[in-house]
Amino acid sequence: MNISFTLHVLKWKDFEQLTKNSIAEYEAILENEELPWPPEDVIQTFYVHMRKQRESKSQQWMSSWDEKLKDLETLNANQAKQLMGQLLNSPLFLTQDHKDHLVVLGTRTK
Repeated sequence: MNISFTLHVLKWKDFEQLTKNSIAEYEAILENEELPWPPEDVIQTFYVHMRKQRESKSQQWMSSWDEKLKDLETLNANQAKQLMGQLLNSPLFLTQDHKDHLVVLGTRTK
């Protein structure tokens, strides 16, 4: 399985917990090894990189809604219902700020 894909389908809380668990696990596994870098530094670097990717995907997903909602008043009931369904089934990688903004968008769609 593609690890990048896997990390994008985790909730933020689970993503952060995975980082903490990975640090603890690999520090224990590698405690007696002579390594050029501490496992925590490597995992933190990976975490920062993946966090930026998740935030970027969140921004891209939210930006796509600007176009979808531009002509909201011209949508029929079925189209509006379909948009509302998409908003309610948003991806897990959305940031909290974007989730909060979805609440506003949801009220516009009703």
